[in-house]
Amino acid sequence: MRKFLASFTLVLGGLLLSSLSWGAHTSQQVCHSATSQVTGVATAAWHLATVDFLATKSFHATPLITTTVEVTEPGSCLVVQFAPRAHPGRFPLVYQIRVNGVPMPGQRRNLYVVGAPLAFEQPADNTGAGVVWPLANYVFLQVVNPGVHRVEVFYAVACLHRGDDCARTIDGATLIVGYE
Repeated sequence: MRKFLASFTLVLGGLLLSSLSWGAHTSQQVCHSATSQVTGVATAAWHLATVDFLATKSFHATPLITTTVEVTEPGSCLVVQFAPRAHPGRFPLVYQIRVNGVPMPGQRRNLYVVGAPLAFEQPADNTGAGVVWPLANYVFLQVVNPGVHRVEVFYAVACLHRGDDCARTIDGATLIVGYE
């Protein structure tokens, strides 16, 4: 499985990066570098999201998943792929990917609350008609300088209807980082 994920990420990174070059564009930022290394991490334990993002504008203090990578080339493109597997639930999960403590580009503000930090969400999916395991896959990229970089994913739950049952379980997540 690890070889498959590494191969998939290299192919994905090559496809994403083959047509991109770093430059000043009016509406987007892109970067280009040869992805020659891949680091993959997967969680083995269940995580219960109980921090209410809507009420606190914050995440659990401990990251859901984390890794470090050492980049050797100046202006390298860090390609981060995050795939959580969450139990079905009626509340969205909210994530934030940070590189060296700073949210990666591509995340957005104002998910539900004015003044909320940059984040992205995995929508609620409990239709009441049965168990549906949501599929989620997110990809972000960022230009980084040589050195060791820490990649962390933080998480919370967005309780749209306040109540005692404001929680959602994440039973697995994969974080794959491609870099040069």
